[in-house]
Amino acid sequence: MKRWLRPILLVSYVLAYGAFIAVTVLAPDVLARPAAGGSNVAGAAGLGLIGLAFVVAVAALAIPEGG
Repeated sequence: MKRWLRPILLVSYVLAYGAFIAVTVLAPDVLARPAAGGSNVAGAAGLGLIGLAFVVAVAALAIPEGG
């Protein structure tokens, strides 16, 4: 594996989080819309970010330390 995979994983998560924050600031009405399971988009997106964090962490741990 290449050494740059871990930083790419980090940047991808930061971009996803940044997009969530941008929607929160610029279009909060979007987050209030209903989503699946009786929640709203904010709750679903928040859980999605948590899930993505676990996926990124597991993927980063799967990359050998030496690169």
